[in-house]
Amino acid sequence: MNQTPSFDPSPSAPIVHLPRAPRPTTHVISNSMTITIDAGADATRHALERLDLAAPALRALTELGLDDRVTLRPGGMTWHQHGGRGPIDVDVDIAVQPRDEDGSLLSITTRFSATDESARLRVLDAWALVGPLASNLAERAARTVKDYAERDSFDDDELGEWYLRAA
Repeated sequence: MNQTPSFDPSPSAPIVHLPRAPRPTTHVISNSMTITIDAGADATRHALERLDLAAPALRALTELGLDDRVTLRPGGMTWHQHGGRGPIDVDVDIAVQPRDEDGSLLSITTRFSATDESARLRVLDAWALVGPLASNLAERAARTVKDYAERDSFDDDELGEWYLRAA
């Protein structure tokens, strides 16, 4: 006698799991920029050491009343969400490479890392605002480094308020 297999919806029916590609534990969205600086790599690195490039972002967060949601850490900050939702890490990588004897390349990459799917979706929802803001801050920082590195003198007295506010 030939029996046709039938579908058994009972809880005792075996469950088949298909293999899935492992999901990353962190979801990353980033933007990058590179500019040419008419100063050697040493002068560009010196400018990076002298300037506080995080100051404009911190001032903006303070003025918006959002500074209590941010924890600063080396290389970036962590954004804490209301209601204990997953945090978003913001990392800034800055690299200087020699271009030639009298020039260098400055690259700035900003990465927004979410540790869960919900946080990743929040970053994507906010990207229309966050993406251009991150780009603008990186451009301001790059322009300030470029202006400072291309100067002939690095006297402390010449740094002035303009450079500190323009960063």
